[in-house]
Parts: sequence; structure tokens; C-alpha cells
Amino acid sequence: MLKHKIIVFLYILSFITQRIFCQETYSHKKADSLFKIGLYAEALEVNIKVFEAAQNRQDCKELASAYLQLGHSYYYLFKKQKALHYFKLSALYGEKCNLDTILSKCYRNLGAMYIELNNADSATYYFTLAKPILKKLNNPTDLTSFYALLSAFYLETYPDKKQCELALDSSFYYAKKSNNNQQLGYCHMKKGLYYRHYEDYKKAASEYNIATNYYLSDKSTEGLMYAYEQLAFVYKMQINADSCFYFFSKFKYLRDSVYSKKTAENIAKYESLFETKKKEIENLDLKQKNQQLFWLIIFGVIIAAGTSFFIFKIKSIRKQKIFDEQLREQQRLRFLEVMQVQEQERTGIASDLHDGVGHLLSAIKLNVSALSKQNQGDINITNNLNDIIDTASLEVRQISHQLMPQSLSELGLLTSLNELAHRINKSNSIVLLVKSNIENISLSKKSQIVVYRIIQEILNNIIKHSGAKTIQINVTCDDPKLILSITDDGKFFDSKLIRSTEGIGWKNIKARIELFNGMYEIISSNTNGTKIIVTLFPEFETTSF
Repeated sequence: MLKHKIIVFLYILSFITQRIFCQETYSHKKADSLFKIGLYAEALEVNIKVFEAAQNRQDCKELASAYLQLGHSYYYLFKKQKALHYFKLSALYGEKCNLDTILSKCYRNLGAMYIELNNADSATYYFTLAKPILKKLNNPTDLTSFYALLSAFYLETYPDKKQCELALDSSFYYAKKSNNNQQLGYCHMKKGLYYRHYEDYKKAASEYNIATNYYLSDKSTEGLMYAYEQLAFVYKMQINADSCFYFFSKFKYLRDSVYSKKTAENIAKYESLFETKKKEIENLDLKQKNQQLFWLIIFGVIIAAGTSFFIFKIKSIRKQKIFDEQLREQQRLRFLEVMQVQEQERTGIASDLHDGVGHLLSAIKLNVSALSKQNQGDINITNNLNDIIDTASLEVRQISHQLMPQSLSELGLLTSLNELAHRINKSNSIVLLVKSNIENISLSKKSQIVVYRIIQEILNNIIKHSGAKTIQINVTCDDPKLILSITDDGKFFDSKLIRSTEGIGWKNIKARIELFNGMYEIISSNTNGTKIIVTLFPEFETTSF
């Protein structure tokens, strides 16, 4: 059902389109018919209406055709400047829309008018433009008119008898092909003009009489007026008063019937209406253009404001970014200072414990060993004291090592990590393995301390919270990166908690990672434990630490 409705709709649309097209074609034909019988005012009225319809639709082809018809009307109403104006407008639209048929007529008509205006250069220019288009279209009617006009051009404007005769021969050739009485009559009129120019008035009269017969059979008022006027002239030159008077009377009768007072009034009325209508359209166009200009200005202001705001925003973001970078750098420097003080304090405390308290405990043990061992009670007390002193010495060494491993400054990062693993493994509650892709990592002492503290803090968190039985540390040096991979078999660790944690451990870890412009990733599951990957860039380490 829907398909049937669509087909009916398309049929109706096609019918309406055909009616509109046929109506416009009929309007042009109607104007030509009125013009042919000498109703010039009525023909002008029809052409004006056709033009208004074309202007409303703003169709390029219709406008080109309408301007051509107006030019044609004004030419035969002896308003040559207006005719020139409309022929040029028609040519302009013809060029815009590549309408060769329109262009060939416009260029031919403009060439003919410039012959009448004695402007040889302009006539030559337009005939030169017309010729290749007419040759390409190969329309016998249009080629007849063109070569007939060209014969007049070579006869009067650029006198060349041979070229004139060739043009006349060509015009007769195409006129016979067209089988058009109007065109055949026009050819004989131009041949009569040729004989008149060379003062052979008898032959000229013969050609004009032949043309008259063609115009009579075609009922062409304009052609008959043209023929009667020329016949009156050549008979005058032959001193044939009767024939001269006869044809002049016929010419005057036709001219008076065509250009009567009523015709002139109608032409003036139609022109006035046309000019008024055209003015209204021009005013409307101007108003629309002004509105478009207004909105264009508004749009331009909005774009300019938006662009200014966008540029301002970009500059603000850049300034904020620079400020944030400066702030981060300041925070980094302050953190470095704090770390420096902390490491100095740790080093000092470790040294004091090792050199001060450690020596004191050693001295106490020597004195205890010197006590009398004769009494069994004294022996037991001495042994207990030695055990306490050994335990205290061990605790002091462990605390000293935690604060600042001796091996870190003397033997490097990997040795310190292996010692740390050895101490942790002695507890027999957890197994820590250390692996590396190279035997020695060439980092500065200060850089090694930062990396060691990162690993130390992560291990403390794993031991406290994960319940892991095995931990593995992989240290990979891939210049310019240093990659730390710490894996455990403990329980699931939710990395999102790091963002909201208030603990100092992870804050210190992140702060130290940022010292090397590094990054970290945490991968955790209930079945495979947790893997922490830390990537550092040692070339960005500071020397002010």
C-alpha cells in the first residue's frame, strides 16, 4: 500500500513539473508569436512575466534565457542601450552556467549591435567568441544568421569583398539546410544589401522582392517592414517614384500599426511595472544582504570573542602548568632537603650506635668476662650477662644497618639488597630473593640511597600487611631506565587505597619515585599475589641532594 502511494505521489510530482516546464516554454513561444505579428508591447509584457518567474526561482538557465528575450524585445523597440545591457546579462549567466546555445545567440546579437554602433573592435570581439560555439552546436538556423551578419560586417565595418561573398555563400548554404523562410528571407536581404553597396540597385531590388515573398509566407511583420523600407530606398535610387511611393506607404502602414500610440503607452506601462518590480526585488535583495552582513558581523564578533577567550584560556593553562611545574620543583627540592637531613641524621645515629654504644657493650663484655668464675652462681650470672650483651650488640647492629647499611656506601646497591635479604631470611618466616640482569649498577651514592629506601619501604608494607611467604626483587637496568619489580605471593592488595591512605610509607615511596620522574604500577589478584613495577629515569636525578 505504501509503495502504491509513493508511485502515485511521484507521478503527480512529475506531472506538475512537466506542466510548469511546458507553461514556461509556452510563455516564450507566446512572446515569439506576438512579436512575429507585430504585437511588440504584448510580447514585452510576456517576456517580463517570464523574467519575473525566473528571478523568483533564481534558476541560472531560466535567467539567461529571460535576459536574452528582454534584449531581443528592447532591440526591436529601438532601445538599443537596454538591449545591450540585457544581452550582456544573458551572456554573463550563460558563461556562469556553461549554456552554449544562449552564449552563441548573445555573442552574435552583441556583434550585430556593435556593427550598427560603428564599434568595429567590439563587433570583432563578440563574433570571434560566437564562431567556435556555433560551429560546435552546428545549428543551421543560428549559423545562417551568423554568416549573414558576418557578410554585413565584411561589407561595411571591415570592407573585404571576397570575405563578404564567402560569408553570403555560407549563410545561403545553412539557410537551405534549415528550410526556414525567415532565415531564407534574411539571406536575400543581406545579398540585396551587398548589391546596394556596389550600386547595383536592380539586382538589390530583385533580392529584396524575393525576401518579401518569404516574409509574406511566414507572416513576419518585422521582416516585411525591413524589406519594404529597403525596396522604397532602391526604387528611389532608380528614380522609380511609383514603386518607391508604393513600398514606402506599405512600410509606413506597418510601422504605424506596430508603433501606434496605444502600443507606446502599453510599452511604457509594462516597463514602469517591470522597473518597479525590479526595484522592489533589488531593495529586498539589499535588505537580505544587509541582514546577512549584520549576522556575519555578529558571527564574526562571536568568533573573535571565542578565539580571544580560547587564546586566553590556553595562556592561562600554560601559566598554570608552568606554575604547577615550579611548585612541584619547589616541593621536590624541599623534599630533597628533608631527605638529606634525614639521611644525615640516620648516618649520624648509625655511626653513634656502631662506634659509641657498640664499643661500650664490647667493654662491658670484657669486664664481665674478667669476673670471678669460682662460684657457680657467679658463673651463671656472668653467662646471662654475656647473653644479654650479645643480644644488645645484635640489636644495635641491626638498628645501625637499618638506618644506614655499611655495605651501601662501600659495596653498592645490589650487595646491600642481598644483605637485607639475608637478614630477613634468617627469621625463617619469609623468603626474599634478589635478582638483577647486571652484576653492578653504576649509580651515584645518593641515587643508590633513594632506590634502596624505595625498596625498603615497599618490603616493610609487604611484610606488615600481605601475609606473603615469598618475595622476589628483580632489578633491571635498561639505559636510560632502571626497573624495579617486586613480586609476592600474599593476599590481594587494592591499589586504589593508596590514593586515600594517610600513612607516611606510601607517601615517601611516591615522593622518592617522583625524584626520578618515575612511575609505578600495581598488579594484584587473590590467586597470583601482588606485583609492583617501579620505573625510574636516573638521568633526571638531581645533584643538589
